[in-house]
Amino acid sequence: MGITDRRAREKEQRRNDIIDAAERIFFIKGFEEATIDEVAELAELSKGTIYLYFKSKNDLALAINTRGQKKLMLLFRSMLPGCHSGFEKLEGIVRSYIDFFNVYPDYAKLALKFGPFHLDKADQTSMEYAHELENYYTLLFSVFDEGIKDGSINPQVDKKSVISFIWGSILGIMKLQQLGDHEILNRWLDIKAVNNFEYISKMMEQLIKR
Repeated sequence: MGITDRRAREKEQRRNDIIDAAERIFFIKGFEEATIDEVAELAELSKGTIYLYFKSKNDLALAINTRGQKKLMLLFRSMLPGCHSGFEKLEGIVRSYIDFFNVYPDYAKLALKFGPFHLDKADQTSMEYAHELENYYTLLFSVFDEGIKDGSINPQVDKKSVISFIWGSILGIMKLQQLGDHEILNRWLDIKAVNNFEYISKMMEQLIKR
């Protein structure tokens, strides 16, 4: 291994060490209360070194979200072999997405706070997150197309509009639950916390199932 390769590996390891430290601090204290100083102390690095790798606390949050997105994709892909149609796969993705909020609540909470907005094409952290997001939407649209081809999804629906609506609904429900607004969910929307999947699945059947 050459010097250049070794330095690249050391740099990547240090970057991962910083993300590890930020993850622990953010998950324990919450994003608002956490500080870069605390991240630096836990990572045993100077504050200046942290800023060499990440331009802001928001940038660190985006790096953690990238990890969460990778875990989400693993949930998706582990579920797909058991599904027999495009619609079933889309249902499975929805179930996995809801499971993600229960299995990885800290990642989910941070993901609800920081979405894919204002990504910087010149920034490594932004581009890594954008890559995972691209994988996510590529999978969604391929499953939707599969459902149209196998006859389980109505070909007349606009897939971009439907996918945006379904995922916007999931995020809205999860956000209300995170805020503790269960009365609104149960009284006005007739959603019980344990039945999120059934509610979304019923909505999907009405919107797109053939």
